[in-house]
Amino acid sequence: ETQVCGACAAMQLSSLLHITFVKQNVVPSRAFETRWVHRIVFLVKLLSMITNVSIFAFPTPSVIDPVSGRQFVMLRWVEWVTLSFVMTFVVEAMDSTSLRGPALCAISQLLSTSCGMLLPLAPSLFYWKVIFFVSCVLFGYLFRRLWLKEALLRERRRSLPAGCLELRLAELSQTLFRRCVGIWLVFPLTFVINLYVHNLTHAPQPVAAALNAGLG
Repeated sequence: ETQVCGACAAMQLSSLLHITFVKQNVVPSRAFETRWVHRIVFLVKLLSMITNVSIFAFPTPSVIDPVSGRQFVMLRWVEWVTLSFVMTFVVEAMDSTSLRGPALCAISQLLSTSCGMLLPLAPSLFYWKVIFFVSCVLFGYLFRRLWLKEALLRERRRSLPAGCLELRLAELSQTLFRRCVGIWLVFPLTFVINLYVHNLTHAPQPVAAALNAGLG
């Protein structure tokens, strides 16, 4: 696993150098939207590369979640907590006239991911369920924001001239936000499927017994 992280870090470094010294110089005056996309991609790759280098080069703490059976690499979760806030806030704030909406949405995702990181540390099955439920509720706030931004974009398309900067910015922000929601939805779905399969294949002992055994 550490070798995989090292290989990923090397590829990410190559990609970052390509973005910095090739793309920015070849097309220095691309549209405003393209520059924003490059900045977001660069930041995400940089944070991910730092995490992969750390996992590759240094001892990394990990915890086995006794309920889901998954290994939680805590440094990776720290990366996800950071990126969940940064990516949500940057994408949300692109076309916003107020920081309240983007900040609330970004904080909800930061807290949701933080709850996920705490799952293997839950002292009992009851608290594990509470943390999991809170994480899902906070994650669901994304879909409320997606619905509100879709309605706002439809209103802007009716009221603003086609091709104006404000409309282009709103369309870019919504496109990125849709992709973020779609990609991030894969993670909780994968976790739920893994949880179901793990507890199905590790019968007959009940989940509570497995949790007590794992924490004992």
